[in-house]
Amino acid sequence: MKKVVWTAVLAVVGVGLTAVGAGAQQPPQDRQQARIERLQARQEKLRARIEPRVQARIDKLDRNHDASVSRDEWTGAPKRFNKLDTNRDGVLTKDELVARLVDRRMSRRLRAARHR
Repeated sequence: MKKVVWTAVLAVVGVGLTAVGAGAQQPPQDRQQARIERLQARQEKLRARIEPRVQARIDKLDRNHDASVSRDEWTGAPKRFNKLDTNRDGVLTKDELVARLVDRRMSRRLRAARHR
């Protein structure tokens, strides 16, 4: 009689644990999608923080008030200008600078997260 009761208790507990465990785990695609969404949200938050700083810097460097910084207006090293000018048109725009800074900071964060 004791064997039957304990077998029944163990069976009920086992079914309960299986149900809890199955509900707690997400399929790999859902986890990947959730991670992508978190990264996109973090990227947008970072972009919102960086844009005003970049705009202030462009306003400071932009002597002819065309909302961009040309090679003539650039006061830094020429190699740095070339790195920042991603489309190679000889002009730095707010979008180029923001995209470059966001990408750089996100890649740093991802590298740091991998080493934790």
